[in-house]
Amino acid sequence: MTDTYFYPAMGVLALGVLWLNTLLIAAAALAQRRALGPLLRSLRDARRDGRLVRANVQKGEGPSGALLTRTIEQVGRAVTTGSPDRILFTEASARHELHGGELGGGVVIEPGEALAQVWLDGTATLRRALTDFDDAFRRASTTRGLPTSASSSVNMGDAIWFQRGEILASMDPVRTLRTKRMGLALFAIGAVVIGAALTVAILLPPIFGTVSTAGGAGALLFFLLVQPAGVKARDWARLPDEQPRSDVWQR
Repeated sequence: MTDTYFYPAMGVLALGVLWLNTLLIAAAALAQRRALGPLLRSLRDARRDGRLVRANVQKGEGPSGALLTRTIEQVGRAVTTGSPDRILFTEASARHELHGGELGGGVVIEPGEALAQVWLDGTATLRRALTDFDDAFRRASTTRGLPTSASSSVNMGDAIWFQRGEILASMDPVRTLRTKRMGLALFAIGAVVIGAALTVAILLPPIFGTVSTAGGAGALLFFLLVQPAGVKARDWARLPDEQPRSDVWQR
């Protein structure tokens, strides 16, 4: 008699935990999506009104004609598993220096002009002063790691999106935000749909039959994966200037 009630009760409890976890993760994704809404509307209105423009850099006042330089402070750690030898650099902090210059259409940007957002392509090539891999690998193998810095820049001829006092971006900021909001919505919907499908499979008669058991195994796997997936979705949907940059240097 005890087993008659115990196993169903445990099943209901497990489903409750699964759904609580799933709904919390979906709600967090939707909350992050909602938080991006005001910025998207502001940039969309600015583009429509002509305050947010796309133009090529005609002249930069910085080194080698750079309009803007992004410098990243990084720590390098030696990776000793597998081969070849390599160093993983992770971002500790970042700063931007606006050198000033001129855009197509006669738009002049003053040195040090305040900008609320600076979005640079995360795949841009980083320049660092390190040249000797063996020495760098030795230093990166210590407990302290290898402190270093790397930089990327917006140069003459590069196309940027610019709104005075608000944003300078190497990618379309409106499209970027739309993509992030759509991705978060799809993730939240997908998590709920998968949870619902697994619940239907679990409850499909006969309970503990082939389909029901497979649904339970799938639910366990889903429970283990949905939270890491939610973290990945959260990090992916961060604004470009909030995403830390990492890269690998290998022998």
